Amino acid sequence: MDSSTREIKHFINGQSVGSKSGKTFNNVNPISGQIIAKVHEGGSEEINHAVAAARAALGGQWGRLRLAQRLERLNKVAEGIHARFEEFVEAECSDTGRPYSLGRFLDIYKSIANLKVLPHVIKDTPVESLKTETPDGKGAPIPSGHPRVSSRSSVRGMHLCLS
Repeated sequence: MDSSTREIKHFINGQSVGSKSGKTFNNVNPISGQIIAKVHEGGSEEINHAVAAARAALGGQWGRLRLAQRLERLNKVAEGIHARFEEFVEAECSDTGRPYSLGRFLDIYKSIANLKVLPHVIKDTPVESLKTETPDGKGAPIPSGHPRVSSRSSVRGMHLCLS
């Protein structure tokens, strides 16, 4: 790995943080075999930190935003991805080995569309339609591969953040 190789850390609570364990792994382009990044490995400490930050956000400023304000912010994220479109295509294709035609005309546009369209779908979708019954009666999120949500797999997680 040369000095120009990118280092990817966790983004938790608005900050870029390395792994508490110090463990990293190489992200290798599956086509060229070239190391494209050194990635910080996540473990239970990072998960706990991220969950605590998410809960604090819901109890803080993010949780006090009106739905329209949250949708506006997600739209700004989509606009930011669009503004750096080629950079995202390069990252996606280097990471996955997918052809640039798919990265350019499918993957990144789908991400942008998900951020712009799915939140609007969510605000009109009852949360009950995104759950399946369980023996204890509490219900559980429908797995993303389930036929009921195959076209709405990204909706479930967003619903909690938006509602």
